[in-house]
This record gives sequence, C-alpha cells and structure tokens, in this order.
Amino acid sequence: MSIFHIELKRIDLNTLEQLVLNETIENRFLEYKGDISHTFFGQDDKGKIDILKDVISFTNSGGGDIVFGISESKGVPTKITGIDISKIDEFKRKLESLMASYIEPRIGKYEFCNPIKIREDTEKAVLVLRVYQSFNTPHLLSHPKEMRFWYRTNSGNAIMDLQQVKSSFGYSQNLESKVKGFLMDRINMIQSEETPYPLRYKQLTAIHFIPIYSFYQNQEFINLNKIQKELDQQPIPIYYNQYNVDGWVGAEHSDENLYHSYIQYFRNGVIEIVTDDFLKSKDRANTEYQIDKYKEFSGFLYIREIEKDIKDSLIVKTLKILNYQNFPLPIWIQITFINIKDFRAQIEFAPSYSERMRNDKIRRDIVHLPLVIIDKYDEDLFPKLLPLYNFLWNLAGYEKTKSFDDQGNFRER
Repeated sequence: MSIFHIELKRIDLNTLEQLVLNETIENRFLEYKGDISHTFFGQDDKGKIDILKDVISFTNSGGGDIVFGISESKGVPTKITGIDISKIDEFKRKLESLMASYIEPRIGKYEFCNPIKIREDTEKAVLVLRVYQSFNTPHLLSHPKEMRFWYRTNSGNAIMDLQQVKSSFGYSQNLESKVKGFLMDRINMIQSEETPYPLRYKQLTAIHFIPIYSFYQNQEFINLNKIQKELDQQPIPIYYNQYNVDGWVGAEHSDENLYHSYIQYFRNGVIEIVTDDFLKSKDRANTEYQIDKYKEFSGFLYIREIEKDIKDSLIVKTLKILNYQNFPLPIWIQITFINIKDFRAQIEFAPSYSERMRNDKIRRDIVHLPLVIIDKYDEDLFPKLLPLYNFLWNLAGYEKTKSFDDQGNFRER
C-alpha cells in the first residue's frame, strides 16, 4: 500500500493515521522521515545524502512519496511526530537547493503538499514531498562524498549496476521515440483519411493530449465507461459515439454521413481531437464569410479564432476530464495543422490591406505547433500557451500575438 495514487491536496491527517494504524511498511513508492531538525539545521551530511538518495531513487523508478514527520522502525511507521511549522519554509528551500546542487541532470517534476497539522494544540505538521517519474533518466547523485545512480525497490534504495544504467539511458530515448512515432502514425492516418468517422473536409486540426505515463506502463489508464456516460462534459458536441478497436470515439453532427469533428479516447489515456473548425478551404471560406477569393491561396487559417477556442473550449475541457480521471502528469499537448499547403494565415476574417501584403502562403502540408507540457492541472495555462500563440502570429508574418493583455485575458475587437 502507498499514498502515491492519492492527490496531494486530498491527503489529510486521517490518511497519515491509517498508515501508522495499518503499519504500512516503506515500499517502492513510500519513505518515512522522522525528525529532520538535526539533518537540515545541523552538520549531518549523511542525513542529507540519504534524503537525496530517496529523491533520486523515486524519480528513476516511477515516482514516490517522502513523508517528513512520521517516525519509523525498520521501515514500519511508529508515530506521527511532525516537524516544526515555523521551520517548514526554510526546510523546503534547503532541500530544493540540495536537489539543484547535487542531482544531475536536474529532476523534472516534484511538489510538496500543504503542511498537515498533527493536532490543533501543537505547531507541528507533516510534510509530504511527491517525486514523479523522470523522463530524462537516469539521475545521478553527484555529491563530494558519494557519486552513484540509485533506484527504488520494495526493500528500499539500491545502487544501479552498469546494465541498469544503460537500460535507463535507453528508456529515456525510447520513450521520446515512442511518443514521436505514435504522433507520426496518427497524423499519417488522418491525412490518409483513415479516421474512425469519415470527415467532410481534408483541411484539419489535430490536437493530441499525451499523458507520458501512457507510454511508460502497458495498461489501461482511462475509464472508458465513465467517459461514455458523460457526453455533456466533452470538449466537442457529441451526437454519435461508439466503442472501437482503439477505445471509444464520439463525433459531432454529420452532413450526408460526413462528419466535422471527432474525439478518440485511446485505452492508454491518449486523447485525439480532430476538427475542421479552424481551417477553411477557399470556396468554403468565401461561402461562410464572404471573403474575396485570392487565386494564389487554397484556403485560410484564422488566427484569433484558433487562439480563443483552443484554450477556452478544447484544452481546458480536456484537461478537466483527465484531472477527473486522476490521470498522472505530465501531459504533452501537440497541435498539428493537416493539408494546409498554400493556405494563408490571417488575423481576422476580413484582413486589412497591410495585412494582405504582410504574409505569404504556407508552404508545408503539415505544420506542428510548439509542444505544450502540462505539469499541474490547476496551473495558469496562459504562460504555457504563449509560445504557441506567438507561433500562430509568426505564420501571418508578425513577431508575437496581440490578442491578450498582460494577465492573459483575450482582447475582443
């Protein structure tokens, strides 16, 4: 048993008391640390190194929790002792400094829970440090008194042998190759019109949400039955849905049995949204928006429409679904424009004369937007999406987006 599957914000005193009551022994995902005052506010280098070993072992081996403020004997928790609340902030700073100084390469994702007070009449609390699986393994403990690669087992920390180090290096490279290979296969299938529902237009936007754990462990992460029962929560309107060979798929309304959008949930947790909403072929754009035809362009890409709808509708709603499913982070978001060679990127539906003179036709069939990496479900998305927005304006010949204020609010024109 561990608490690694529980969201940090949901871990409370009762959760910790159950660990002690059930004598939950330290394991691959769990480590206890009692009194840390001597370790971090004294000269105990061995204690500091031991904690760095725990951090490295977890990040090299799938992640785990270090619980500061629970004493243990031979790995079995004995008492919730807590640490001084007044020292927690300084402790976190010292620990983060040690991690930055003596772990190579730097670990990617970790976070602390809010201090959990052990009693109302005391100024002591328990602190949980959650270390996530790294996708840049292996990480090295690079301290003057010890330089080794560590990994985690149910019995505690262990030193990697040469074969394990080689395998870990290969895993990192293999993971990136798997993700890129998956994306390439999916884009090729969409471009070849091998989609779960036949689509009305060939000019498409594909948005892939790729939880990295989908490629780390071979298992089903997502509850397809729960997804199927909550059609009103989907990021696109669902009029038709069914289970298929890849998982579950829903589609927007059709015209003459041809569809405008679909969302595919893969069993490993990857989500694929494909839509024709943002890209308009020339004849379609002229019909819908009364835009004069330009003989040299085959269609139009409307930047402000994309900026607004991608964040507010597609990305936010999809992340809510993954959060509700308790899907582990990080999540990569890759947006791709398909079949847009000779298209024209423009800011608005009706461009000014200067804008018409400013940009040129897009000379690629496939355009990948900058990768977005989500580390926290509750984080502000604007800084993450800003490089993507700037890239869209680059397509139209501008340096950066002008659609948002400093707080990330969309400016209506």
